Amino acid sequence: MTTTAYVQRSASLPDWNCTITLIFADDGAYAVLHEMCAVLGLASSGDQATRLKNHPLTAVHITDRFQVQTKQGKRRPYCLHIDGISKWLVLINPIKIRSEFQNGLLNFQAAVFEAAERILYGMAHDADRKVLYLAERLGKADVTIPADEESDNAHQITGILSVGPCPHCQHHLKVVLTEDGNYLQEDSA
Repeated sequence: MTTTAYVQRSASLPDWNCTITLIFADDGAYAVLHEMCAVLGLASSGDQATRLKNHPLTAVHITDRFQVQTKQGKRRPYCLHIDGISKWLVLINPIKIRSEFQNGLLNFQAAVFEAAERILYGMAHDADRKVLYLAERLGKADVTIPADEESDNAHQITGILSVGPCPHCQHHLKVVLTEDGNYLQEDSA
């Protein structure tokens, strides 16, 4: 078993009236999952850990490899990489969290969904460019990214974005972006 060098720190979040434990390792920062669940009022951090481990977009961000010092001694809690927190927040049912955080979570989720719609419907801004850039680099896209770098302007994007297999029917799908509209079709490649 290899050991990982890391540092544990407490971070005060005054707007949330809490303190959470952060782990700083070579591959980035992590937050202790059960503490974040407690802040949000989620009943079971174990259920959240299971959801995160079983979801292909978040499984790479959750780990129990860190030994964390607690009031009860050293523990190996599930920790979520900072890059996975936004993905996790999109998966949470707002009805299951503390009422004072529901509107904020709903607003965050709406912003994420709005960004996805902008990509699907052909309007790209700087944030969308990053997603398309990553998709191109991962070999998932055949999309033209406009050379114009003005962040104020929206641009029409055309091309094909392969989205992989449908979780229900397992057919490989792609989003086709055209000047006349966008549609989903089976990807034969």
